[in-house]
Amino acid sequence: MTAAATDPRVAGVDLHAQFPEALDGHGPLVVTDLVQDSRAVTPGAGFVALRGTREHGLAHAEDAAARGAGVILWDEADAGPSAASPGAPCVHVPGLRALLPAMAQRVFGAWPEAAPIVAVTGTDGKTSVTHLIAAALERLGTPAGLVGTLGVGRPGQLHPAGHTTPGVLELHRHLAGLAREGCEAAALEASSHGLVQGRLDGVPVRVAVLTRLGTDHLDFHGSQAAYAEAKATLFDRPGLCTRVINADDELGHELLRRPVPEGITDVTWGLESSAAMARAEAIQAGPEGLHFVLVADGRRVPVRSRLYGRFQVENLLATLAALHALGHAWEAAADAVAELPGVPGRMERHDLPGGAQLVVDYAHTAQALEAALSALRPHVRGRLFVVFGCGGDRDRGKRPAMGRVAMRAADRVIVTDDNPRHEDAAAIRQAVLQGCDDPARCREMGDREAAVRTAVADAGPGDIVLLAGKGHETTQQIGDRFHPFSDRELAARLAREGISGEGER
Repeated sequence: MTAAATDPRVAGVDLHAQFPEALDGHGPLVVTDLVQDSRAVTPGAGFVALRGTREHGLAHAEDAAARGAGVILWDEADAGPSAASPGAPCVHVPGLRALLPAMAQRVFGAWPEAAPIVAVTGTDGKTSVTHLIAAALERLGTPAGLVGTLGVGRPGQLHPAGHTTPGVLELHRHLAGLAREGCEAAALEASSHGLVQGRLDGVPVRVAVLTRLGTDHLDFHGSQAAYAEAKATLFDRPGLCTRVINADDELGHELLRRPVPEGITDVTWGLESSAAMARAEAIQAGPEGLHFVLVADGRRVPVRSRLYGRFQVENLLATLAALHALGHAWEAAADAVAELPGVPGRMERHDLPGGAQLVVDYAHTAQALEAALSALRPHVRGRLFVVFGCGGDRDRGKRPAMGRVAMRAADRVIVTDDNPRHEDAAAIRQAVLQGCDDPARCREMGDREAAVRTAVADAGPGDIVLLAGKGHETTQQIGDRFHPFSDRELAARLAREGISGEGER
């Protein structure tokens, strides 16, 4: 069945017929789309004007009308739309915000009731766990989509989403699109902003997963307690069946202390808590990846993974617990994660023919670079290389600090260009080199591809080359121009070309 045959927007949807009470007194209101961004309006679309953090959507009503909006729906305005004279029918809809999920489902199509949705929240790990869950479900024979930081789509076929958790209309649009593509499950990231702002309203989350909570977004939430409580709202949603909770986490402890909502079961996991349902023992790291024993429900299940970094054990435990919550046996779940390649641009491993590995990661701060190098060290049997640079028009103070981290944590360092933007690239490299105190182990090479090729050619069996800074990005900004450049594509190309060597030790 084609997407067009199942997309309600093709024929148009009469909102008045679907919501007669809310739109009482108005004739047919047929729309071919429903958007909150006037720039996305197409002829016949309904434009939803609500109050935002800076202004009311009615400020863009004229733009929406000029682009062909069929109707403008509005609420919560200080003044009616007459002042704007938008030139399109304007309908005041009391309680419009609360109606948006239902309207979205009528206009875009509803997510299938039988298809489970897993929502993942936390400060650390939610992008990785969301991706791993969707990819593992595919291995288990369930076509699965994902929505998150890296985009929307099937694993390996993502397109940009704009936000970690899209707005309520966009999220329902994405889910309906995934359903039309044949997805029978979905995994999505639930950010604290998205939860507080109701972006997940109307989404039938069946399994909620907590990774690990840190400190973030205090400028928005005001306090750590408010931030944690925003995350906690995911775990008492109507229709929720299972909570997958990190028993090592402070918020996890709090959730487990609270009464379990009726009809909800808990699956707990952790590295430290002996009471967790799923635990990891005998953790080993090597060039081939990770090995550990999953202890769950009285079973001892060997787990192997291609992923690098001990922190990935937590991500794998959360993934295994989520798969179990969806009805999969622990053994089947372990088999499903064994060959997963990991998250695009996040400690993404590429095996080189000579026995070395090239790892692409987004680390672009001193703290993140040190964490990435420290995570890789247990997997290294030879030398650890790092190729990185610093972006222009950004924090200049971190540049020598990143140089010092690289020298301390790696055996060989090549300082190259990142996104110079409007700064002199050579000057940026020199600032980084101020932190490099051993010229014998550190060199400068501005051309990023040449720098990577040099490191790869010098790497031998048991060596790992970390290419840090850009991760999943697909361009390099020099001045005002964005040049096509992907660390991931370069790494894949080098793996195919077979360029690696024995290098001097």
